[in-house]
Amino acid sequence: YFARMVKKRPNLHPLQKMIVKHKSQPREMTDEEVDEAASREGLTLCPGDGETGFKGVYREKRSKHAVFRAYHKGKYSKAAATARMAALEYVRMVRASQSRV
Repeated sequence: YFARMVKKRPNLHPLQKMIVKHKSQPREMTDEEVDEAASREGLTLCPGDGETGFKGVYREKRSKHAVFRAYHKGKYSKAAATARMAALEYVRMVRASQSRV
């Protein structure tokens, strides 16, 4: 869809072209890489009761790929390929909001 949009509108502003190209599938980390990153930063993933199994993480319904995002206090994280990656983003968001207080 986005590639067609660029071809149909070749006179897009360079920033618009960057946004269009950025809509690709996010890079996937293995579970071990996510756990290693969390332990390196001193974070613990929060288990939850929802569909994804992690607190604050949801799966985007309209995406043709499995895309997960974290939500905390009115802010959304960047797209993540796995629920575990989104859970890592969630705990980072929580830590950032606590450090601002």
